[in-house]
This record gives sequence, structure tokens and C-alpha cells, in this order.
Amino acid sequence: MTDLTSADQQLRQLISDGKSGRLLIIGGGITGAATFAKAAAAGFEPWLIEQNDFTSGTSSRSSKMLHGGLRYLAQGDIAIVRESAREINWFRQHLPQHVKPLAYVFIHQPGKVPSPWLFDKVLSGYDLLTHNKRHHRLTQSEIKLLLPQLTKHDFDANLFYDSITDDCALVLSLLQTGVKYGGLCANYLKVTKVQRPDSTSIVTLTDTINGTSEQIECDFVINATGAWAGQLHPPKQATIKPVRGSHITLPFWKIPTAVSIAFSHPQDGRPVYIYPWAGVTVVGCTELVHQPSLDQCPTISLAEQQYLLAAVNHLDWQHTFSSDDIIATWAGVRPIISKSTDLSDLNHEPRKHQIWQQPGMISIAGGKLVSAMPMANDILTAAAKQKSWIFNPNQQLELSCFVPPNSPKLLRDVISSSAIKNLGDLLLRRSRLGLTMGVALKQHQTSIAQLCQQYLHWSEQKFEQQWQQYWQHWQQSYSSAVSLDQQNQATLSEPAGDNDLIQKTTHAAPQQSDIPQLNH
Repeated sequence: MTDLTSADQQLRQLISDGKSGRLLIIGGGITGAATFAKAAAAGFEPWLIEQNDFTSGTSSRSSKMLHGGLRYLAQGDIAIVRESAREINWFRQHLPQHVKPLAYVFIHQPGKVPSPWLFDKVLSGYDLLTHNKRHHRLTQSEIKLLLPQLTKHDFDANLFYDSITDDCALVLSLLQTGVKYGGLCANYLKVTKVQRPDSTSIVTLTDTINGTSEQIECDFVINATGAWAGQLHPPKQATIKPVRGSHITLPFWKIPTAVSIAFSHPQDGRPVYIYPWAGVTVVGCTELVHQPSLDQCPTISLAEQQYLLAAVNHLDWQHTFSSDDIIATWAGVRPIISKSTDLSDLNHEPRKHQIWQQPGMISIAGGKLVSAMPMANDILTAAAKQKSWIFNPNQQLELSCFVPPNSPKLLRDVISSSAIKNLGDLLLRRSRLGLTMGVALKQHQTSIAQLCQQYLHWSEQKFEQQWQQYWQHWQQSYSSAVSLDQQNQATLSEPAGDNDLIQKTTHAAPQQSDIPQLNH
């Protein structure tokens, strides 16, 4: 069985009946899902719970790129380069539908670091470590062939390869794998307290939809909540730094690129990528310390959006891009674990994950999307040591594959079987239509209503409520950022009518601390 809806219902029934669990995993992102799959395959009968929707945190808001670690090679971190390359190859072999090679063209700007010669040497080392001999310097004719949409090609460039993915599909595939091996998972259940009066943990859960609470007993708890890990179990000798990365999506027909165009931002030299994904063109990303509360959905700031548009317009297109061209945005917060409390410099902070523990509970944070399986191995090895369980990190895993709803039949199947509780689950994470269509989805209200009423058994009134809530959430968290002056002007000049389901934007005005000024 790989039906997440059935697994959700079974787990909720066990909790309601007062049943005890063996292993409880908190967090439905990539780390929790990988740990869930490995634990289930090992026979640990894990339960996984997520306070919102599966992948709704950092794991649905990544760059969608699986890097082999070129950035870390430049910093001298050879171990993480080797690990990243190994894990990319593993995902390509086991989930080729969701992890695909992507060509990168790095544009060299005169007088900017790195020089073509130096970058070529770095790529040679990268190829050696990753067993990939595919990079080379591009000729002028090759540059024109790969980047025909640019009006000028008077620059040097290198070609190399990494990978692209659908981060949500990756997580959902791992969750389905865990269910297939006997695990159970449920979304919209929040852990509010963990007590351990003796050899068993007592965990208080709150249903974040209806507000009801339950207590369960379990032998062991794994806290895999990423940037939120410190709220439940703070590390004693380190600081969890929440770091925000923001992206914008543009119409593919305006930048029809088959490769990821990489170059240094003209303001601060940070790498910027313009790349194809799911039928749109993505531009990203920023990197700055996230100051707002983690209880609020992260959003792109106006300063970040202007920063990314400035990067796009630095290249020579036939079109000058503005906020009017933006289909959607997203911002994600990832945890960086550091022994320093200084938040001013992120460039030299290690991206390696860290584990901390107490009797009956282990927490993990840090790491990267591509490192999910090694992180799962490390945390389960530590848990097995505490509990005297037998765990083999080299056990073969037969992955299930979440199939994105790219046809009416698949859409019906996904709606029925993937634990959808609200429209955001469907439009932002099971499908990615909220990111790739934006407000154009309003044209399909009737079709979406019919699907939800038929397969989720929603009444017309419930769908109408969900529709309004979805667009309010989308406008707050996924729309183009605007200034306070624009918000006020829109509110005065365009009062909302009965049929205006999209609320006016509520993006906050940018603060000085929001302006990305970090260098790689």
C-alpha cells in the first residue's frame, strides 16, 4: 500500500484508540521522509506526523536543484562534494522521473571572479571528484546555440552539469515508500509537548485543523523539523540560523531556455541562476538571515524581488523584465547549524547536518536536499545505538514513485490518495500549478470545484471557503511583492467586490536587513 490518505486515516484511528508507537518521526519534509522510508524498510514500524502539509516547509520551497557541490569545492570541502555527487547518482538511478540532469552555462563577465581559466580548473577538479567528464569551455558558436535568446554574446562561458528535481514529488515518493514498507504518516498534527517520565515518551499532539488534542506513548522520538527543530529540542552547543532563499518565476516564452544560465550578480558577486522548471523560468536565489517568526509563512521581500529582477536585466534580452512579468514567487527557510551566534556572515558556515540527543529523543538539522539519505542513515544509526536496535544503513531500498497529476485521470488519483486537506495541498504541493500558473488558475475555478466535490466530497459551501482561503494565502505568500504605497493605492482604487476572490497583497515593506548583501 502506498496510499497516503489511507495511511493518514489509519494513524489517526490508532492515536484515537490510545495505541502506543515504537518510533515517532516529527517532520514531513525531506529529512523526515527519508528517515521514515529507511526506518520502515528496517522494520521499525515508524509513525510520521507533520504540523502542516507534507513538504509545506522548506522542502517545497527549495531551488529545485540538486547540486553536486561545486560551491563547496571552491571552499575546499571535498567530502561534501563527493557525498553530493554520490547521492545525486543514487537518486538518478532510483527516481529518474524526478531527478534529471540539467546543463549549466556559466557566463564570465570581464574583470569578475572567477576568471574563465580559474573556473575551468575548478570544473576539472569537480569532474574528477564526481566521475563526470562533461564540462568544457564553450566556443562563440556554441554560446549562441545554447543562449539564442540573448542579443549579445560577447563573453566567455563554461558548460557543466548538475541536476534538477521536483522537491515535493521527491518527498512524497519517500513517504509512499515508507508506507509501502509498513509505516504510517499523517499531516496537520502538531507536537506541542514531549515528556519522558520513564523509559517511554508521552507526546501531546494537536490537530491543527480542528484544534483537538491527544496524547500518545512511544518508545523513541526523532525530531526532523529542520529550521523548527530548536523549538521542540534546542541544541545545547550550537545555534540554528534560519536562512531565507527566495525565487521568482517568469513566463517560459519570455526566457525560453533549455539550460540553467549561471552568472555573478552585478551588485555583490553572488551566483544567480535562470533555469527551466515545470514549464516556467525560475530566477534565484537570495540568501539572508530570516528575521520574522517561523510561525509565519516566509515571503519574498520587495528588496529581494528587485535584486533578482536586477540580475535578470543585467543580461541582454530583447525584453526588460519588471514585477509585472512575475507569475509567482516563493521563499524558503533552511537551517544552518553554527557554534557562532553571529548572524552577519553566512558564506563560511558549514552546510553539514548536525545531530543532538537526549534519552529517548534525537534531533537533526542542517544539511542539504541532496543529503537526505545520509542524514537518515546517521540519525537512525544513533537511534539504534540508544535503543539497541539493529539497523543496516546499506540496506537496499525499493522506492515508490509519486506520479504528478499531469492528466485528468492522474489528477483524480492524486486527489483521492495523497492526504489532501485543503486547496493549497493540491495546487501548491501535489501539483505545482500555484507556482507555474499563478492567478491564471482563477479561470479554472469551476473545473477545480467539480474535482474537489467529487473526490474530496466537499460541499459547494466548503469549496467556496477553501477557494477564498487559498487565494488569500497565495497572495500573502506566493505573489509578486509590492511596496506599501502600492498596497494602499490598490486598496483605495480597487475596492474588493463580491467576485474578487483574491485579497489585496499584504507583503510587508522591506527593511534594511532584507536587502541581500552577502558574497560567496
